[in-house]
Amino acid sequence: MTVVFLKTHSSFETYNSMRETNYDMVLESYDSDTSKIEVEHGTVGLEDIGSWLIFDGGLYLVSAVHPADDRSKATITCREPQAVFDQDVYYTSAAYGALNTGAFVAAVINAEFVQQADSLYALPRLVVRNYVTTAQIPPSDEPDGTVFNLYDYLTMLRDSYGIYVDMSFSRNTMYADIREREPAHHNIVTNDGHAILDSIDFGDEDTVAKITSIKNGAATHWYLTASGAITHAPPEPRVKGAWEKIVLGTNDDAEQKVREKFGSNSGAHKAVFRSDREFALGDAISLRAENNLVEGRISYKARKKSDSWWIYKTGDLAVTLTDKMKRM
Repeated sequence: MTVVFLKTHSSFETYNSMRETNYDMVLESYDSDTSKIEVEHGTVGLEDIGSWLIFDGGLYLVSAVHPADDRSKATITCREPQAVFDQDVYYTSAAYGALNTGAFVAAVINAEFVQQADSLYALPRLVVRNYVTTAQIPPSDEPDGTVFNLYDYLTMLRDSYGIYVDMSFSRNTMYADIREREPAHHNIVTNDGHAILDSIDFGDEDTVAKITSIKNGAATHWYLTASGAITHAPPEPRVKGAWEKIVLGTNDDAEQKVREKFGSNSGAHKAVFRSDREFALGDAISLRAENNLVEGRISYKARKKSDSWWIYKTGDLAVTLTDKMKRM
């Protein structure tokens, strides 16, 4: 059994430790899946919800505690550590200036969390390091005075632009590194002793990969990227599928109609496999399964106590595309 440490929210000091008896931990996920870990806490109370949990070198944000029938045990539900930024932020360019995306995210985290005057929400033991240098990607196209959710914004940057806020810790200090990840590519073969296919679903309809919208006699082309983003130029890599044309009314919002159409995709594959090799969220995957070559990317990475291998999902397009459209 592995020892679990619980830390307070703002001071990040350890206030309790206990042994785990079972776990199903999501290490990374595009769907913000929650983790569950069962612990033996004895007579120690678990009332300090919203604190941090350290398990097997990983950092998690505690969201709920459920007592078990055995009163000496409890199940702790956790979210990814970036969920601590699940708060609305009032954005003005006067407050943050014309910063590149990495510097902007660092400025918001420092102003709204690290240096937060309200101690209940402050994270004074958080250090923001390493900002990516990239084009400016604002949280909204709205004018100054827009309220945006920082966690949703960070999720959009990760899913659509490959910009990640990686959370780590050392003793009583947390770190946030803002960086761009270059995805690696992996060939997965399920008969080489290193990978096992658990399930696969190829869907029952064609994926819509390109849309031409026609409005007031003018045609505009829209393309879907593998990450769920939409572009006006053919992306690389490019989603394969049907090319559809839609005629819009004068008052129709072209972008919204296109997002709705892409969001209705149901033909993309969904696969779950296990491997004794470790990959990263967003890595490109070529998976040979059932006489088909499936192209996708890692959308989920987890570990269970009952399995010594990593558990992965790919083909997230069919599962999460609609949610991505809404967030964007």
